[in-house]
Amino acid sequence: MTFVKLGQVMSTRYDLLPQEFIDELSTSQDRATPEPWESTAQVLHEELGAPAAEVFAQFDPEPVAAGSIAQVHRARLHSGEQVAVKVQRATARAIVADDLDILYRFASKLEHHTDWGRSVGAEALAEGFATSLHEELDFRIEARNTLSVAAVIEQSTSDSVIKVPEVHLALTSRRVLVTEWMEGVPLHSVADLLDDGGPGREALAQAMLDCLLGQIMTSGVFHADPHHRAFAARDVGALLDTLDPDVEWVHPEGLAVYGLGGTRRGHAGVKEFLAHVPTVLGGMRLRPHEFVRSGERMVVFGTREVTSRRGRTETMSFVHSWTLRGGRAVRMEDIFDTVLFHRLIES
Repeated sequence: MTFVKLGQVMSTRYDLLPQEFIDELSTSQDRATPEPWESTAQVLHEELGAPAAEVFAQFDPEPVAAGSIAQVHRARLHSGEQVAVKVQRATARAIVADDLDILYRFASKLEHHTDWGRSVGAEALAEGFATSLHEELDFRIEARNTLSVAAVIEQSTSDSVIKVPEVHLALTSRRVLVTEWMEGVPLHSVADLLDDGGPGREALAQAMLDCLLGQIMTSGVFHADPHHRAFAARDVGALLDTLDPDVEWVHPEGLAVYGLGGTRRGHAGVKEFLAHVPTVLGGMRLRPHEFVRSGERMVVFGTREVTSRRGRTETMSFVHSWTLRGGRAVRMEDIFDTVLFHRLIES
């Protein structure tokens, strides 16, 4: 189960794995083997204090999705409201404990016997993964996080197209999470809908970007696992809204030869920089992977796919260091391997 979860994490790392691996690992997101209904019914009875048939007016024993830790069923409350019921697998905790023991041993071997394991801190990575996984086993934490994100979105704008399902706290416990049922199409399957009279691509991408940046830069409470495609499109106007009018926009001095290095100031400087990028590069796409915020400082780790004017593409890591004030960025410093950048441009 733990290693299935690792596979799910890796299925989002387009920067590390080829597409055929991504496609195969993605099946672990919601198409795992379902838990037998008898086991699921027992968990529901233990957590809710009564059989599902008494708690719900209707409950579909066939899950609509099954993951490594839990599966989701559709149900109807006695009030008539349709809900999604997430039920933890009966053996999840025991299996996770055994799997983590294997993972700890493997990480220890890597750190003590390989240079790579020591350089990445394999044991610390395993410990962090274990902490995150243990939190996932308590659905009350997920419920609180859902409510927090929903409150942030509601406070930022009351007319956002981004909606968070309502949580039914009275029916939520350590192993059962009940939320509002929301119809929708997964992002990875939304292309046909967008091309067939649905919401516009740019409008949808912009709404997701605005929502995520607002969470990160204004409240500090944010969804930490968005799908990378949410970052595929961005608008200069939306970016400037997150920047202080006197922002410092800093890039390595080594890029000065291309007109991209040094410090630019204010919205005009940022717009000038962004307008100049297409004259040097054929294209660039950012893929943020991790956000770390402490007070008025935020660091973003990720990769960027950079395409030269001749069509050659390289993937390089980057770090963005942001200084915030009053919910807006007053300084952004871009840190990355300029040697690799030079090679790409000159090749």
